Amino acid sequence: MPTSISAAAGSYSETFTLPSPEDANRMDLSAETVDAMAAGYETRKLERLTELRGVDVPVATAFLQFLEPERYSVMSDREWSALRTYGELSQSYPTAPGPAAYDRYLETCRTVADWCGWDLQTLYRAL
Repeated sequence: MPTSISAAAGSYSETFTLPSPEDANRMDLSAETVDAMAAGYETRKLERLTELRGVDVPVATAFLQFLEPERYSVMSDREWSALRTYGELSQSYPTAPGPAAYDRYLETCRTVADWCGWDLQTLYRAL
């Protein structure tokens, strides 16, 4: 299994470092979870994580934020509603959120964080 994944789309690129077997064991991550994290693009990562039993989009986004807090933010109705209240998102929280909703949410979070001069962790705590 590779130790990192690099992906590019247009001007966007990312490198994701997989947890070492020791770190995965220490964090009590199953092989399936580590495999899901190696999926590549954000949407694919989310799709792979939600394929795991008991993992919905909010839980999958929590995994992503835990492993790469500088790149991802947890998405739940609480954070979404705060962004909607302040006019950053126009739609209500989806009944069954999927990767497209997370892409829209994450892009909004990155835009707001940049505007405030914050990282995603700071924005998440503020929401």
